[in-house]
Amino acid sequence: MSRRSTSAGIVAGIVTVALWASWAAVSRMGVIGALDPFDMTMLRFTVATLVLLPVLARGTDRHAIAGVKWPAAFWLWLSGGAPYTLVIYFGLTLAPAGHLAVIMPAAIVAFTAIGGRILLGERLTAQRGFGTAAIIVGVILVGWAGLAEAGAGAGDAIFIFGALMWSAYGLSAQLYRVDALKGVAVLSLISFVTVAPPYLILTGDRIFSLPLGDVLFQGFFQGFVTAVLALILYTRAVTHLGAARASLFTALVPPVGLLTAYLILGEVPEGLALAGAAVATAGMIVSLVAKSAAAPGAGIPARAPAMD
Repeated sequence: MSRRSTSAGIVAGIVTVALWASWAAVSRMGVIGALDPFDMTMLRFTVATLVLLPVLARGTDRHAIAGVKWPAAFWLWLSGGAPYTLVIYFGLTLAPAGHLAVIMPAAIVAFTAIGGRILLGERLTAQRGFGTAAIIVGVILVGWAGLAEAGAGAGDAIFIFGALMWSAYGLSAQLYRVDALKGVAVLSLISFVTVAPPYLILTGDRIFSLPLGDVLFQGFFQGFVTAVLALILYTRAVTHLGAARASLFTALVPPVGLLTAYLILGEVPEGLALAGAAVATAGMIVSLVAKSAAAPGAGIPARAPAMD
């Protein structure tokens, strides 16, 4: 591997982390501002579907969407599409963005390790078990800090459920062997088709009365930056560094997420939340390194948003 290729992979990985980490703060800014979780979901999947139309046009017939069979498409939508984003956006109306930035990536690693053992027969080594245990402790510390804030504890519980959903998405994509970009395209289309009619019926022309700047910014950020661009960059990092090395970048999301939540929203993390972030990040690193050692070339299955 050339130095230039390695550098390109590292840059792509760093930018991906920045996008994933800022997603929590930007989304929180949207749902506590002029938009609500339904507005955000509508904008996300409208933009993503339009951007990914070229992907959807290939291999779509009555048996599959973009080459993805209907059973796989259903599970991808259920665990990573509109139901998932509604859960996360609603959680962000209750809990700080920094909590999401810590809980989501950490819990995803833990749930994926456990789910991989149960569903895919992957070996759970002692090192991965230790890392998973550390992640659980870190998440508990962040959740405990959330109990001091009204509603934050409930929001943290919602984030944990969201992490379970996204882990199911990754495992489903791995089980059905779905290409990451095609998976996002398919869940975006199904989400748009299932969300747009009830949204328009229930809200009428509400979308046209919302602040234009908020609509354009959140539509672009949610539907393109996190749903598409971050995926492309992460794939580039995998191409240049290998899946195992690229997956280690996800361990940077909690600390960077806390930083972006402070810079964008002015959220000052509690001492207990900082401790939880440190423990969870350490557990993620241990788990991810153990994963790459046990199965070279393996990364986090079919991820690429999101935190998204």
